[in-house]
Amino acid sequence: MSLRFGMRRPGFGENTPRKGGGWLFTAPVLAWTTDGTDNTPAFTCDVDPTAVGSDIVRVQVSSSSSFASISQETTTTVTLLESSLGLSALADGTWYVRARMERPSGTAVSAWSNTVNQTISTFSLTWTDHEEVTADGATPSYPTLSIGAADARRVIAVAYSGRETSGTDTVTLRLHTPSIAADPTGVLMTMIGGSYATSAGNMMSQIGYLAQASFADATATTAEVSAVLASGQQRSSISVARIITSTPAPTNSGAVAASAPADTVQNLAATVPAGGAGFAIAGYRAANAGDVAWTNATKDYSVNQMETFSTISSAHFSASATLTAQVSGGGVPIGSCLSYASWGP
Repeated sequence: MSLRFGMRRPGFGENTPRKGGGWLFTAPVLAWTTDGTDNTPAFTCDVDPTAVGSDIVRVQVSSSSSFASISQETTTTVTLLESSLGLSALADGTWYVRARMERPSGTAVSAWSNTVNQTISTFSLTWTDHEEVTADGATPSYPTLSIGAADARRVIAVAYSGRETSGTDTVTLRLHTPSIAADPTGVLMTMIGGSYATSAGNMMSQIGYLAQASFADATATTAEVSAVLASGQQRSSISVARIITSTPAPTNSGAVAASAPADTVQNLAATVPAGGAGFAIAGYRAANAGDVAWTNATKDYSVNQMETFSTISSAHFSASATLTAQVSGGGVPIGSCLSYASWGP
């Protein structure tokens, strides 16, 4: 944590000593300058302009707005530069901070500052984009995908579903920032898991897989995903989620699939760690299928009747539950799958 000092111009007579315990200096004015995803926050502190270098500022951190108990406390010398407070990282939750000026002896010479607060949450999962490819081929790519605001702790999760032509389940995904042209090699994404359902008679598969990548370019806000399949694909879609976490590896994953004749409903018990979230994708190979309705999850998007024969949808969720993805309309799917993964703080 750090504190950057500024000088505050006092009102008339505010820095004049008063009998009966009046303050020598005006109270500091404190501001919390980082957002709730930063658990080592920074502050600015405007102090009385008559303060000198030997004066100090005491900073208190509490989980109580009344400061009934003090979680962390430190002092730092008044300076025009930024000062490291040397405090420990804050746990998730709401925190309150205040400051006052003191003499080196510890005698207070100002009232406490205004109280600033922030709710710290070092974890978030946000859906950012999706893209479809309808052309046949074994190496589709999905350009100009939003991967959300830059952050050094960012993990990108990609959920893929499509109609694969060989009846197998092999797929490899790479993340290129911001594009294949600029970053031909990209980052090989770690496959988390998934499923495939082979349609009887013609060896077509509806596959659904999730993958993730942490990458060195913490400033990129767009990316391109490339895929390599065992033989080829027809009609595919990917969905992208941005995850901020201190533990990038997923904690849980699972998948279920049904080959012909398949139900219009897929159910999957999903486990989410405390304070975490999950990401799921459902794919159906069905003529003239309608939309996908999710239970116990918030739908991100659906693409329906891709070339009249594929419906794909993704969703996210924040609690352990049985996920249900149900496709409406059209004929009975002859291949369907549902896959999920979850991450914790």
